[in-house]
Amino acid sequence: MVNLGSSSSESDSDDSVNEKIKKLKKRIKQQNKQSKQKDILIQTLMERLIELSQTMINLTKQLAELKEENIELTRRLNDLMNENKKYKEDTEDERIIKKLITTVDELIDINKQVVNEIEEVKEIKEQQNEIVTILEEDNRRNKRLSKTFSNKKNFSLSGEFAGGCLVGAVLGVAACLGALNFPIVGIGIGGCTLAVGIVGYLIFK
Repeated sequence: MVNLGSSSSESDSDDSVNEKIKKLKKRIKQQNKQSKQKDILIQTLMERLIELSQTMINLTKQLAELKEENIELTRRLNDLMNENKKYKEDTEDERIIKKLITTVDELIDINKQVVNEIEEVKEIKEQQNEIVTILEEDNRRNKRLSKTFSNKKNFSLSGEFAGGCLVGAVLGVAACLGALNFPIVGIGIGGCTLAVGIVGYLIFK
């Protein structure tokens, strides 16, 4: 009766070990899935950053072209204003000058808008760089945790296997002694030893 109770307790312990192993596997699987999702998000953000960088390059080129046009228009405007000093009446040249002044003002406003857009793109790029850095650090931390978790699992299984071997050895010696002195007790302990060996094989195979 004592041996049967001991076998039941060991069986409950084995079930607990199996349940822990299942939970560990499930947790590692979830971490791997989250890691893959974060890798996809990082890749998407990197592609977006490349697009924003190209957009900023294009805007910078447009701004440079507008500045050159603005310089040319300013030069022409100055020339016309100098020539206009020769006339006292509202001539056709003066109307042209007024139109040019309006055009220059519009170009200046456009330049300001382009500069503002470039600054906004820079801010977005900086924010996304920070997000990418945070996600990369989180990804590396999860990988380290997963690796540490796996090492702990292997160490735990090795310790349990060694403990099982020690218990089996003790029961084996007891079985031999029991078989010499009390055949019935020896047979009972031998049966328990065989059961422990079978359970250990199923767990650690």
